[in-house]
Amino acid sequence: MSKIKLGILSTCFICLFPIQSYTKEVEKITVTTPKETVTQVSPSHVFQKSELILEEIEILRTALAVDDEPYAPEFSAGKDPIHVYSKGLEVLEKVARAQRKMGITPIAKVGEIPLKEIKAKDVLGLTENILSELHRIKKNLVLKDQAKKVEFVGGKLPSDVYQNLWLASYMLDALTKPLKPTDVYRNFQYIQDELQLIGAKLKVSLSLEAPAVEGRKTPKNVAQQALLGLYKIVNLQTQLKMDSSGVPEITLVRIRPSDVYDITNMILAELVRIKVHLKIDLPRGQRKLGSKKTPSDAFSQALLVNDNVTTLLKR
Repeated sequence: MSKIKLGILSTCFICLFPIQSYTKEVEKITVTTPKETVTQVSPSHVFQKSELILEEIEILRTALAVDDEPYAPEFSAGKDPIHVYSKGLEVLEKVARAQRKMGITPIAKVGEIPLKEIKAKDVLGLTENILSELHRIKKNLVLKDQAKKVEFVGGKLPSDVYQNLWLASYMLDALTKPLKPTDVYRNFQYIQDELQLIGAKLKVSLSLEAPAVEGRKTPKNVAQQALLGLYKIVNLQTQLKMDSSGVPEITLVRIRPSDVYDITNMILAELVRIKVHLKIDLPRGQRKLGSKKTPSDAFSQALLVNDNVTTLLKR
């Protein structure tokens, strides 16, 4: 793979609670390697798959003569399996967009985070699905290149897998369109859908009308509101007597829609955890991308999220 340039955004994540890893899990699942049979799926097995994803995307980028260097996010500590799964869905959606752009029938449904405790085997299955769709693109482009063999490396954490999938997402931007404020806006709508389900369970009425916004907003403004919402959702988890997640501290230097999208994905993951805790078994459903939206539109949705979470906290 080509050497990746470090991005301008400097992000420092400080986990407020102990990092949880896949290593606590012992699953009855078999992973066959050339030399051994393993009966426990760990982050290292998922990491191996994520390395293959990067190799396969690089093959596509080379075949399509992509010469730009993708943005490389810095390491983000404290991720749990559910956060990795959420990032994997982002990668799969971009693969589907690339398929559509190339005239290939895209994957029928990207899906959403399953309403259960996400474990290593779930993330492993998602990475295999991503690889399958990348192979389908190669087949349609009649590419014979094979990915380099990726050796198994032990001692990996969910955050290591997250890092690779985040890089994969940026690498795919050259094969499709980068994330835009419209994508961020839709994610906020998904957050609203989840909050409405939680509100119904807690018998709390939540607003559906986003407040008016004055002036022109930037992705940085939206990111600030999204982070505030994430803090409030963690407070709600504590109020519900859940094991709350840590919130990353992000230095907002140069923020792009992809960075805001990442925060909204973290929010969605935490809301799924709340739904599982409350035994809400209703999925939020899918939304199509609507008309073009601006950062100001996304900012308005972020304000509505914060207002509704505040309402839940005051119930």
